[in-house]
Amino acid sequence: MTGYVFSREENEIIFVEDLICDVIDEYHVTDNKSVEFIIEAADEELCVKASYSKLCILFFNIYKNAVEAVEEKGVILTEIEGGKELVTVKVTDNGKGLDEGIAAAVGQPFVSGKEDGMGLGIAICKRIAEEYGGDVSLENVKEGGCRATVTLAAYKR
Repeated sequence: MTGYVFSREENEIIFVEDLICDVIDEYHVTDNKSVEFIIEAADEELCVKASYSKLCILFFNIYKNAVEAVEEKGVILTEIEGGKELVTVKVTDNGKGLDEGIAAAVGQPFVSGKEDGMGLGIAICKRIAEEYGGDVSLENVKEGGCRATVTLAAYKR
């Protein structure tokens, strides 16, 4: 997410792990939180064909939500997996999880579990993922916290 992001091509081949690392490197945790980011990636270099800046927006929103969900000390695990058709990125935090009352509706515009939330972040993420043959889903995990799963159409080299 350097200064040249907005001058990049609209649809370029993007190495997913590199993009995730760029977003995390540029993300600055505030609010006196200590957050550890862990990345577990497939052995192969997984690629998508998309807009670098749009995917940065998508993943920035996912990480923003994860950081906001954790308490003073948090862990955010990112798992990058690939198949023949899709690249899957799972971002799991150890925060409080989604409010069960609105969990099914999160991702629809103007639905938010945050006191000051507008409910647009995940809706925007879903729209970007859909543009590139994928989706975004959220679920609570048994151990506590929330998992955002982002799928994107894999680029076949």
